[in-house]
Amino acid sequence: MKRERLRLENITLMSREIKTLKNFNLNLYVGEVLGVFIKSALEKQHFVELLQSKVELECGRICYENAPEDQTIGFHNKISLIQATSKLIDDLSIAENIFVIRERFQGYVIHRRLLMHQTKMIFDELGIDMDIQTSVSRLSAYEKTVVELARSYAMGRKVIILKDLSSFLADDDLHKLHEIIGRIQELGISFIMIESFIEILKKYADRLCVVKNGRNLWTLKREEIEDGLLETYFFKPKHELKGIGNSNEVSIELVQVETESLRPISFKIHSGEFINLLDSQGDGIESLAGYLTGQGKLSGGEILIGGRPFDPKRALKEGVAFIPEMPTEKLLFKHIRAIDNLCFSSDEKTSHFWLWNRFRQSCLLDYQSFFEPGELLKYTDELSIYTKQKLTYLKWHLYRPKLVVCMRPFSSIDVELREITAQYMQLLLDSGISILALTSNLSEINPSGTKIVITPK
Repeated sequence: MKRERLRLENITLMSREIKTLKNFNLNLYVGEVLGVFIKSALEKQHFVELLQSKVELECGRICYENAPEDQTIGFHNKISLIQATSKLIDDLSIAENIFVIRERFQGYVIHRRLLMHQTKMIFDELGIDMDIQTSVSRLSAYEKTVVELARSYAMGRKVIILKDLSSFLADDDLHKLHEIIGRIQELGISFIMIESFIEILKKYADRLCVVKNGRNLWTLKREEIEDGLLETYFFKPKHELKGIGNSNEVSIELVQVETESLRPISFKIHSGEFINLLDSQGDGIESLAGYLTGQGKLSGGEILIGGRPFDPKRALKEGVAFIPEMPTEKLLFKHIRAIDNLCFSSDEKTSHFWLWNRFRQSCLLDYQSFFEPGELLKYTDELSIYTKQKLTYLKWHLYRPKLVVCMRPFSSIDVELREITAQYMQLLLDSGISILALTSNLSEINPSGTKIVITPK
């Protein structure tokens, strides 16, 4: 018989007079991985804050291990949150992070031998093979996540929240991580796995809780999850990318291109064509992106633009633009107006383009339909994340490069942001601009594009 660990009953939360959770109910059992799909980023944030006791309930109650409500106070001390932002301290070793940097640690003298012994016991129990004396600064994102799992277990946490792991871990890393999670489950620890990709939850969760408009719409067992049922409602992408694919004009050609972490790969991208390049480990696309942006080198092969060797130092002049992951933080200048961000890159084609008033006025007329009235004249840091996302793609629509390389374009944890991304990528394709999407997660692949899989080196 299943034993209940956590129960949320008729929860209602308010944010600026807007109800984010409404009569919300949820049950979590001992040793279970409960998947939670929440489309709204705000609802997701408040759900996590609720479990951490960082928000006040409008109504409803929380029960932890069937304790009376007055004894459930402080239940959040039994819960850990693991997400993209690590809580580990880079300058300390793995062992020090697990047993020293923790609540109520009272020791002034660290008994290093005991510390190492305790950490090794934990790692052996969980089947983790890592050098516990390694500095955290030298760890990968996957290794840091493993250490945070071990730390949560060592601290006696009974519930571990895994928030949007696919936004920063590759497919292979997720698979390895869930082997460790499986061993922790057997020790009676429960997991709440919050993801923006239904495919990830279908693969790893024991049950799936689907939240829409602040309510628990469905709770399904893994075997009950059917693609058709979910797509009928609201999970099928609104925009499936369709390239025009002019076979007579090649935008870029990779000929036996190889890096330290990328096996030789060859393919052509034609004008207006959309290509998904999938690397389940992530290192290969990182090294390729590094070369395309002039920050790395090839071990072999060559890239051709118009039949001539590609020079990454002159990428934009040669017609290759790059959109990084989280582009609104990396591609836009915050303290200039939106119209200036839109025009800035076109300075590469026409000197001082963004400073000429007649060009600015022409762009205002041509692009005002994509924005709310007056938005293009606002400073960029005043705009919403959705408006800024439009800007990152429209600036290349204005520039008209031959190829736009997009680094993990659909990795966002915000579903609406992903839909906007797809919509404006389609706008580029319709203009005859080719797109190369680099990703490390199968769930991020747009089904209508050509998929090329990189095998690990």
